[in-house]
Amino acid sequence: MNASMSANYRSGTAARLAGIPVATLRVWERRYEVIGPNLSASGHRRYSAEDVNRLALIKSLVDQGHPIGSIAHLPTEALRALPVAGATHEAPGAPRVRVALVGASLAAQAAAG
Repeated sequence: MNASMSANYRSGTAARLAGIPVATLRVWERRYEVIGPNLSASGHRRYSAEDVNRLALIKSLVDQGHPIGSIAHLPTEALRALPVAGATHEAPGAPRVRVALVGASLAAQAAAG
């Protein structure tokens, strides 16, 4: 086993590495069972590098708009396969067109035709 997979982090370090507050880590563990850390002999939670990577991935997906309750129990492989929220099927580099409709009659005309 390589060193990165055998890393053993305490809660504060794991949360900082994942980019989330410790309070969020605790809520995600308790409410959503996002991860199940090992316990040290003295009863402290210990997180592996794999746990930290999973937390960071979930944080990224939540930041993109995925609800934590919908993704918390998914296996890590399924999380990696989730589409980026808000992604479109536009061709790369295609110009985006934005339109602002002002006034009820203009909006009605646009909707009609």
